[in-house]
Formats: sequence, structure tokens, C-alpha cells
Amino acid sequence: MERTPEEERIFRALSSIQTPDFDIEEAVRQRREQKPAPGRRPLPKAALLCACLLLALMAGAAAAGLSGGWTWFFEGVPEGAVTTVEVSQTCGDYTLTLEEAIVDRRGAVFLLALTRADGGAVDPEAELRRNTVDFRVLVDGVWLTGSMHDEEPVLSADGKTLYFCMEFRDMGWREVRSLLDGTITFQAGGVAKAPEEPLTGTVDLAPLAEREVPSLERERTREDAAQAVEQQDIALPLSQDHLFPRYQVRGAYVQEGTLAVVVSQGESGQVERSGALACAGVTAGALTDSRTGQQYLCTGAEGFPLSDGTWVMAFSFAG
Repeated sequence: MERTPEEERIFRALSSIQTPDFDIEEAVRQRREQKPAPGRRPLPKAALLCACLLLALMAGAAAAGLSGGWTWFFEGVPEGAVTTVEVSQTCGDYTLTLEEAIVDRRGAVFLLALTRADGGAVDPEAELRRNTVDFRVLVDGVWLTGSMHDEEPVLSADGKTLYFCMEFRDMGWREVRSLLDGTITFQAGGVAKAPEEPLTGTVDLAPLAEREVPSLERERTREDAAQAVEQQDIALPLSQDHLFPRYQVRGAYVQEGTLAVVVSQGESGQVERSGALACAGVTAGALTDSRTGQQYLCTGAEGFPLSDGTWVMAFSFAG
């Protein structure tokens, strides 16, 4: 097949190109070795959009800086994007320092350092976020809602500082003020650590048998369930009653062949405290038939308020 003059010209041009030898396998190996350390991730692009604007608008803000702490959590943090804060507060045995922050209109990333007030070694299992403690972001005293994310904390080489990286992002579900337009407050609820052994116990439900356990229709409302519980007028203490007396078995009901045991949880959204312990709620793992020893595992749970505002959880057990 003969080529046209144009095809011949293109063929000769392509034939004259010399491709140098290239070791693809070696190049891939080198690229893998250059990957960032596990646990680090690229800094959210949105966090850099208004960094320069932030420094210009925040009158009296400290000079921008870049500590080594960011490198434990993110790769490639521009120095100009960071504002040095260095504000500390001591409460009990711990001192929490907000070292630096990166802020844009809709979000912020905070670098925090937790130390012991006596200068000793910090517990590496200490946490700022779990079911009993959390953090908030406020602008001019107004609490903002949105998504919150925290990285795995990093312990310093001397064991005396635990670094945290907390990220807040407004999801745009509602109109809020820009974080750049006011005074930003980072509010930590406390320092928590999970107990080595969970607080567990059993409750004798025999007193429930002395009362009529109501049956509810499939289409019942939460108000119907609350009324059925209150009519039983019972409050069985849990095994940890001496620590958290608000948590009690308040009744039971049957719905579509499933038994629901109702346990009070104190006030909705509130954490109960007893000395150094805090409890965010009670769960039911299993129901045991004392006659046969057979166990029934919890298959679901539903929360609703009683008429006095007490929040309860109904734990379901199917036979």
C-alpha cells in the first residue's frame, strides 16, 4: 500500500524521533519511596484559600509561623497559611495549648498540645473527642455546627506532650457568618480516657413481672410508648447506681412479638459525671432468661422523651 505524500511526510517525521531508554520499574520504585509517611494527608485545599486574607483581617494577630507539629498530620503546609496563637488554659491536671491555626471562611484546622500541669509524662491514651467530651468552634460567641474531624494524636519523643490536630468544616447547611469576620473561640470539653474495663452489671427484672407489660400497636407514636412506660411507675436501679443514679430501668412494652426494655438516660445530650468518671449513656447487651439461662441479644434501640423531659432508650429483644 502506497502512502500519499502527506502520509509519507508524517511517517518520516515520526521515524526520526529517538526515544531514550527509560527504566520504568526503577522510576516506580523511587516514586513509592517518596510517598508521604502513613497517617499524613494533603492539607484540605479550602483551608488555604483565604489564609493570606485571614492574616490581613485579624488585627493584632500573631505573626505567621510554622511549627514542626503540622508535619505529623499534613504534607506540604505553606508557611504563610499558618497563624501562631499560643494560648493556653490549665484545668485540673492538664494544660491545653492552641499553638497554631489555619482558617478560611468556612473552616479551620487547629494544632493543639496537651501537657500535664506538673510537667510530667502525659497519658498517651488521653483524648479530646469521644462520647463524653468534644470540642466546639464559636465565632463572636455563636456556636457553629458542621463536620468535625480529628487526626490520631502524636506523642512527643520525651512523652510529655500529646499533639492533636482538630478540623472543623461548615457544611453549608445553613447560612453562617464567615469565620474570618469575628473572634474565633476553640472550646474543648475536657480530657477523657476510656476505662480499662467497661462498667457493666446485671439488673433483676423480676419486679416488671408484677406489673402488666403493655402491648403497643405497630403504628404507635413515641408519645404512646412514653405513656405506656410512665403508667408502669417503676424505677429499677442499675449496678452502678451509686455513681450514676439517673440511669434506671423505667419499664417495658411488647410490640409485634418483641420485648422492649426501657432505660432512662438522664437529660438528652447531657453527660453525667461522678468524680473522675463520666457517663454518656447506657446500653443493653443481652436479656437472660433466669429459668433456662438462654440469652437474647439486643436487636435494636429507639430513644424518646418522657413527659418530664427524661430521655429514655427502649432496647428491643426478639424471642
